[in-house]
Amino acid sequence: MKRMHLFYIVPAILMIILIAVLDIPLFITYFIVSFLFLIRLLVMKREQVENRKTTDQIFLPILIFSFFVLGILESFF
Repeated sequence: MKRMHLFYIVPAILMIILIAVLDIPLFITYFIVSFLFLIRLLVMKREQVENRKTTDQIFLPILIFSFFVLGILESFF
């Protein structure tokens, strides 16, 4: 259970470091974080031992899509 929370804490800390410390543009940060969540989703699919959907399996695709769309919108505006 602790490992699952790590996949949410690490991208949040990475976003803060990329934006505040390294001064990387926001849209690039959104793409990087959506890629990390996509990796998490793929790892979860491989580890899937139960047939029922967990909250993460429902929530992560929405999160990946929203960060990707935010990255696209941020790059245009």
